[in-house]
Amino acid sequence: MNTLRSLAAACLLAALPGPLPAQTQGADLPSVADLFAPDAWGKSPDQLAWAPDGESLGFLWDDGHGDALWTLAPGGTPERRLALADLAAAGEKAPSLDAYSWLPDGSGWLVTAGGDLYLAPLGSAARRLTKTPAEESEAAVSPKGDRASFVRGHDLFAIDLKTGRETRLTRGGRENETLNGETDWVYWEEIWNRDATGSWWAPDGRRIAYYHFDERPVSVYPLIDDVPKNA
Repeated sequence: MNTLRSLAAACLLAALPGPLPAQTQGADLPSVADLFAPDAWGKSPDQLAWAPDGESLGFLWDDGHGDALWTLAPGGTPERRLALADLAAAGEKAPSLDAYSWLPDGSGWLVTAGGDLYLAPLGSAARRLTKTPAEESEAAVSPKGDRASFVRGHDLFAIDLKTGRETRLTRGGRENETLNGETDWVYWEEIWNRDATGSWWAPDGRRIAYYHFDERPVSVYPLIDDVPKNA
């Protein structure tokens, strides 16, 4: 995995034809040797994803000024699009970016950061969609780009990206018992090669197919038994 990430980052660097734009000048850009160093993990671009039109590549990268979402057009120069610090309210610590996905028309991204959802249009300030104690995950934008699905508390929800109105699609989700719209760790790691995708929008955006795991018949086995200190 490290090698693949490093190769992807090396390809990005090779695509730079000339001087870096103003926002990257002076940044401590990694060399090819840096990318293949034993401690290279975390220094290379992450979560590479092409825009729907294939004209721009999105990726996450820390240029020395904090994690941010960047884009790179083939033969062009990288552009810093969204800093995670921009998602934090005044006085708050910048959240970690868990995942992002392009909107179908390429006009921006749906971002999952710090367990909440944000809509980040190109050229505009990001708008927070959720603010709950529970974590939102497995977010997926509908084909028309008007809604998104996500998992909260092991149940599947949908949210209108314009109004922020939520619709609960499943009920009964419970840890280690019932999972909706997500996979359990065995299937995620051993069966589906660490692909956590658990739901899929229909092409017309009117329905969602999703995984439903009933784990109630499955026994729970401790991996570590704590030994009493006086034993």
